[in-house]
Amino acid sequence: MAANESVYIGNDTARDIKGAKDTGMASVLIMTKHGKKDRGIAAPDYTIERIEDIDRVLEELEKR
Repeated sequence: MAANESVYIGNDTARDIKGAKDTGMASVLIMTKHGKKDRGIAAPDYTIERIEDIDRVLEELEKR
């Protein structure tokens, strides 16, 4: 599977979102109480509050 066909879900912009963006993956930042949320490091493609919200993101990505 190619990176542009993958989605990375993480709670830290430095460790998760930046790495996903650097490899060409779509990124989803989940807003937990853990991890950095500094969008100056990397801006996620999507942001969700709870993992249950991931279905909405996946449906949107399928339309691309």
